[in-house]
Amino acid sequence: MRALAAAILTTAVPMIVGQRWISGPPVVRCSLGAVLGIVVLAIGGLLGGLAGSPVLGAGLTLVVGWVLGPRLRCEAGAQILSPGVARILLLLFGVGIALMIMSLFRPVAGWDAWFTWSIKSKGLAVAGSFDAPVFLSPNYYWTSPSYPTLLPSWQALAYIISGDLSIGWPLQFQQAWLWTAGAIALVTLCDADSRGGFLLPLAWIIAPLVVWQSMQGYADVPMVLPLILGTLVLRTRPFDVRSHVVAGVLLAGAALTKAEGLPLVAAVLLCLLAMRKPTVTSLLAPTIVLAAWLPWFVFTQRHGIASYMVSVPMVTALLLGNVPSHLSQVAWIMGSTIFSPLRWGLLVPACLITALIARRLDARLGLTTVLQLLLFLVVYDVAGSHQGGGLDHFMAKNVDRILITPLGILALSVGLGSRATSSPPVATPQV
Repeated sequence: MRALAAAILTTAVPMIVGQRWISGPPVVRCSLGAVLGIVVLAIGGLLGGLAGSPVLGAGLTLVVGWVLGPRLRCEAGAQILSPGVARILLLLFGVGIALMIMSLFRPVAGWDAWFTWSIKSKGLAVAGSFDAPVFLSPNYYWTSPSYPTLLPSWQALAYIISGDLSIGWPLQFQQAWLWTAGAIALVTLCDADSRGGFLLPLAWIIAPLVVWQSMQGYADVPMVLPLILGTLVLRTRPFDVRSHVVAGVLLAGAALTKAEGLPLVAAVLLCLLAMRKPTVTSLLAPTIVLAAWLPWFVFTQRHGIASYMVSVPMVTALLLGNVPSHLSQVAWIMGSTIFSPLRWGLLVPACLITALIARRLDARLGLTTVLQLLLFLVVYDVAGSHQGGGLDHFMAKNVDRILITPLGILALSVGLGSRATSSPPVATPQV
């Protein structure tokens, strides 16, 4: 019973809090609110872990979220869903229920989930703080201690509530719940485009690789869902202050989930905000992201925790030409994976054909996709140069997961390319 309570309290309760931040149809409030509430809960657990009590931190942030929600409520999604979209949402809900049921019988996640994320969540649950050997001892260097810990903070709450570190299915249930809520929110937010703007994002979210990764216990899908939804909120309502706050919280969750989260979020903010006329409102989302990310950064700097994947000496050596470059090799592996029908199906060809024939392409999101792909190209070139060998094996294990985010942005850039964004209200003369 405690394991069931752990699964419910870390999923349904955040949804109740998060839906208070969203104004719209119930399906939009519950789905987008579920993802937003999970981010709020996990950030609270992370801050509480830094202070010595993840449960207290999570509880306080939920209370604050409950109080602030109605004051920061933003409009999202179409008021009336088309019948076709309603059927698709039922299908997504059915797939999500199937994944949640599967989590009961598949409690062991993928290798990296145990190797990196689960061991951190167990360490936080046992110690009640990040001042524990799992995070600070050199003996645990293989767990990548510099990685942000939003996902372990969320998982640790389930372990603490269940009281049993040997029961892993609530963690699988959490990720199945998150995928279901994120998929429904993605389709409903894109449904305002009457010309099928949701189809390419739908093809991305139900891609076998994305669904499979959502059940592996890795941090890639938990990172990309708040990033995609935050991007959508920021793009569709660029002049609404409350939307910037909601988008900032979602993007902060993405920045705190993986090491590459902050650079990926920075690419989104750069293309969506820096390319517009600067306003005070445009500073809200970046400020929220930095404010949420800084405590973990300060913790790692205070304890001398260096980045596992990329460090300043590695980048400096690459820029000075002191290490061999593997750019062409990395680019070939990434390109062959993107266009492989056995990996991503016809998603990328469909995006390119639609962009050329229908001329549907959001230039800012398209540029975001390019910047994110270049980011991964450089990062894995540096990593390959540092390793000195075995790059093919290293990329083969990681390339599918690292492409989830930029391909999701690509699907958005084409699917919503001709969609009009909201504009500031225009004053009309009174008679």
